[in-house]
Amino acid sequence: MAQAAGRRREAGFFSKTPVQDAIRLGGEDFSLTVAALRMSRMACGVSQLHGLVANNMWHWVDNRCPIIAITNATNLEYWQDPRVRNAKTAKELLELKREMKKELFHYVEKTTGKKFDPDVLTVVWARRFTEYKRPTLILQNIERIKKLFGDKKIQLIYAGKFHPNDTTGRNLFNEVLEWSRQIDDIAVLTGPGYELELSGLLKRGSDVWLNTPVRPLEASGTSGMSANMNGSVHFSIYDGWAVEGTFDGINGYLIQERDGDGMEYLNVEDRHRQDYELMMQILENEIIPTYYNNPERWADLMTHAIRTSESYFNSDRMAVEYFVRLYKSIAI
Repeated sequence: MAQAAGRRREAGFFSKTPVQDAIRLGGEDFSLTVAALRMSRMACGVSQLHGLVANNMWHWVDNRCPIIAITNATNLEYWQDPRVRNAKTAKELLELKREMKKELFHYVEKTTGKKFDPDVLTVVWARRFTEYKRPTLILQNIERIKKLFGDKKIQLIYAGKFHPNDTTGRNLFNEVLEWSRQIDDIAVLTGPGYELELSGLLKRGSDVWLNTPVRPLEASGTSGMSANMNGSVHFSIYDGWAVEGTFDGINGYLIQERDGDGMEYLNVEDRHRQDYELMMQILENEIIPTYYNNPERWADLMTHAIRTSESYFNSDRMAVEYFVRLYKSIAI
């Protein structure tokens, strides 16, 4: 038995490190995170909120390294359609968005047989299917959203994958897929999966990029950044990078209590109900009227979204920050 236990220890992460040293680093119920925080010179969160949450989570770990925050970003040259850079006026930008929607809808028709209308507000939810991201939040009251579909106010596109071992994620995906079979205005883009080419089509062809995680569980998120680069308006829970980059009513819309910070710790059911109601109020009373009745205002939202992502949420800024604040500091 002792020999078998010794082999198990040698096969572990620390190989031949003495057991007592491993316990000193990671505790009796060994935690990789705790050990890593004690063995590292510096750790890094991927948004400012993530840095705050991580420091609060691990404040009790003695002898741990500092945890800073460098917000994620995406590659502007890769993700932004060159035509967006050449659109100089609101009219040109709106016409380009309609053209990019038609390109996306060609793919939708080819893969699902559904014909979407480029003049209808198009909402996209595209990311990993898992419970905390709440892909079905917008479908919580199906009759309410059916009315919007019936009035030709919105159309909804889903894309994404679930981890093979994530039973809940698979069930959520199947639920959305079943609704898409019953409702013409919901499309689920499965095909070979959620790959780069499809991701680009969605970011260029969406009017609204929907992000519905349970705050504060989204460390950063980056899909909304590259959607913004193509004039898609971010519609998000006040979480991850949206805390820094989505300014309510200026370049997007935030799902949060307007007189609070969105950090209320309700139970799960109440949190879902609150977030759903806020989301639908904003969609019905702000987003839809602006899109259809005030195209110049909508173009302003698009323009500000593009400028925000270009100026700060691009990988040039992120790479410089990593070098100056993290790697250079450690090298010295």
